[in-house]
Amino acid sequence: MNTATMKHYIDFASRAGFEYLLIDAEWYGPEINSPEEDITTTIPEIDLPHIIEYANEHGVGILLWIYWECARDQMDKAFPLYEQWGVKGVKVDYMNADDQEMVNFYRQVVEKAAQHHLLVDFHGSYKPTGLRRAYPNLVTREGVLGLEYVKWSERCNPAHDLILPYTRMLAGPMDYTPGAFTVSTGEDFQSRIENPMVLGTRAHQLAMYVVYESPLQMVVDHPAAYFGQAGFDFLRVVPTVWDDTKFIDGEVG
Repeated sequence: MNTATMKHYIDFASRAGFEYLLIDAEWYGPEINSPEEDITTTIPEIDLPHIIEYANEHGVGILLWIYWECARDQMDKAFPLYEQWGVKGVKVDYMNADDQEMVNFYRQVVEKAAQHHLLVDFHGSYKPTGLRRAYPNLVTREGVLGLEYVKWSERCNPAHDLILPYTRMLAGPMDYTPGAFTVSTGEDFQSRIENPMVLGTRAHQLAMYVVYESPLQMVVDHPAAYFGQAGFDFLRVVPTVWDDTKFIDGEVG
């Protein structure tokens, strides 16, 4: 992870017409699950002010990933700073609990983020409970066995995906992180961390942008996987919000 790579991703997002770029884990330190990391500083390889300036010049907003315990302990200092830097939002991750303490934490995050004009995406989260009605800056959340599971499991497959509209989607927006163009429909599928592939077809990946509601959608493959490929023109223009929802006939699975 370095400034040049982030600028490459910004170029991709700008050319594709995507509104945001997420700078993922390790931008502030290598220990991503440590509450001791300082989320108000960056690693030497990341020049965040320059990245944000470059992104603004190209019409791309910057989102930052942060570990939840760091957010809990440092949000009073970090969120005003993010607003000053020009960051547009945060992705808070690895909560993996839904007890009263965690429920309180969610509210504290979205309240503080709203005060500093930051949108919020919760990952490692429990299912939606309506908090976004009070805090519309809570744009989406995970709360699902999402596409990242293909890196270590075959559980994330088309059969699983066809159940979600009738179960998880009833609760509210779902950050499933679809959009992989490196697909496999046969025995050549491999779960792997580097250069992951997904089970199913490209059409299946594109359909999830229509069926799954999430005002903040992701594209999960690397930039070289998209341009010049069938389906990418659709991915560039499919809306993430709309004025009217129409229900189509269907059944679980």
